[in-house]
Order: sequence, then structure tokens, then C-alpha cells
Amino acid sequence: MPCAFWKTTPSEPAVSIDDEGSADILIAQHQRDPVTPLAGGQLLDDKFGDRSTLLTVDGSGHGVFVLGKNACAQDVVAGYLVDGVMPSDDLTCR
Repeated sequence: MPCAFWKTTPSEPAVSIDDEGSADILIAQHQRDPVTPLAGGQLLDDKFGDRSTLLTVDGSGHGVFVLGKNACAQDVVAGYLVDGVMPSDDLTCR
């Protein structure tokens, strides 16, 4: 949160997030992440339109992959990173 109050300007322009570009974006989001709330992941998924798939994980803390302990989420993200396997629809790992 402190960076929101820095008295400097960004070194680069903000990146535009829209429905144009690559269509293989996986967003992995814990339901109870205190740093990046679920609503932020959902909004990002909405902004990407059909370009993204949202993986919602029944967990808490920051970091679904590697730091997370949900086997379902680990398998989905590893499959995406290693083999390029994208879930066909938004998915929730309980």
C-alpha cells in the first residue's frame, strides 16, 4: 500500500487491459487474498473478455501457485505453464 502514496510519477504509461491480443491468459486467484482481493481478479478477467480464464481457489493468502497448498490449483497452473493446457472454462478449485 505505501507505493500508492509515493510522490513520484510512473516511469512508464499504464498498460491497457482490454479484449485485444493473446487469448491464453490464466488468472489464478484465492477467494480470500488480503493483498489482491477476489473482486480484483474477477474485474481483470472481465476486462480481458474472452482472452482469459479465471481459476478461483478456495484458499487464503497471496500466491496461488508455489506458495499455495491446493492440489487442484497446483495441477491446473502447472499444466498451463508446462504443457500450455488452458482450462476450457472458468474453474473453481475447492
